[in-house]
Amino acid sequence: MSPLIRVLRDEAETVALGEALADTVLGLEDEIARSGVGIGLRGDLGAGKTTLVRALLRRAGVTGVRALLLDMDGVVVLKGAPLPGAAEAVGELARRRTPFRVLT
Repeated sequence: MSPLIRVLRDEAETVALGEALADTVLGLEDEIARSGVGIGLRGDLGAGKTTLVRALLRRAGVTGVRALLLDMDGVVVLKGAPLPGAAEAVGELARRRTPFRVLT
């Protein structure tokens, strides 16, 4: 399958795409339950990936934090160096017993 590349001009377009993705995913619930689904996002720090995912989850009715997935690059480290506060944030997740995984 070819990747869909979309350049979004602002936060409103990002939220709209997140909501549209949620509607699509919810419409394919049975198929996804059988086969699964993967959505990959790529962009610089501050590009709007989190905004898109929040809009998708909100539209899908997901509330609260059950677990976190942290991307190493740009969240925990940047250009090989730890980001300020990253170790403390991961420590706080552990202290609160919030399940998390770090991805690359």
